[in-house]
Amino acid sequence: RRVVRLRQAAVDGRVGPLKTRTSAATLPLSPALVQLLAAYRARRPEPVGGLVFTTRTGKPIHGSAWRRAFGRALERAGLPHRSPHTLRHTAASLVLEAGLSAAAARDLLRHSDVNVTSRYSHAVGADVERGASILSSILEANT
Repeated sequence: RRVVRLRQAAVDGRVGPLKTRTSAATLPLSPALVQLLAAYRARRPEPVGGLVFTTRTGKPIHGSAWRRAFGRALERAGLPHRSPHTLRHTAASLVLEAGLSAAAARDLLRHSDVNVTSRYSHAVGADVERGASILSSILEANT
């Protein structure tokens, strides 16, 4: 298993320290993602400061450029406009719907509190129905 270590951040084209001391992390990467990143890296110049995603000249990407690139990718895929932050919401929803515990999702998404993670998830129809059935069973057993 490969991992990526977060030690610094690039915000608005500048490389600097992470937001908080606890932001430093080691994140696992799937074999498929390792392959994609290796192919991407082979096409790019040596980055400044160990960054993964950079401009064509190897410098940090400014936030507005990232948002424009994200918008163009959505357009090419025939998807409606969304904020890049939507990816975070989608990731939280998918892993929680697949059965990952809220605590594990919190750690994966690097949230400070499980309540933050819960904000990004939402109950789907089947979950709500299952929850109602569970409550009904509990209430019937105790009456």
